[in-house]
Amino acid sequence: MSTPMLRAELLLVAGCLGTGFGLAVIYDLLLLLRFLLPCGKIISGLTDLIYFCAAALLAYSVIFLLGDGVVRYYAALSLAAGALLWLKIINFFQKQLQKRRYRRKMKNDVEK
Repeated sequence: MSTPMLRAELLLVAGCLGTGFGLAVIYDLLLLLRFLLPCGKIISGLTDLIYFCAAALLAYSVIFLLGDGVVRYYAALSLAAGALLWLKIINFFQKQLQKRRYRRKMKNDVEK
């Protein structure tokens, strides 16, 4: 495998990882917006439909453009890995916050 070809493949994987990460962040922001501004089931369904259509088009275009017109399976896997990376980061911080809340609660219970 030549160096320019390897570089192009690594660029594809990196681009897909970043795209998957970004799509997961945007969806979490959409969920946060829904939490702050409660809306009905119809609006939630429409926003999900719009998001997933836009995400599918973006993911396909990134895979197609960076992959030189060839859709590769590992590009789709790296999209999913980018999203999973975001979920792992968020879960880590959620666990840290839960530990702090638990410790604070226990400290307050002991003081009472």
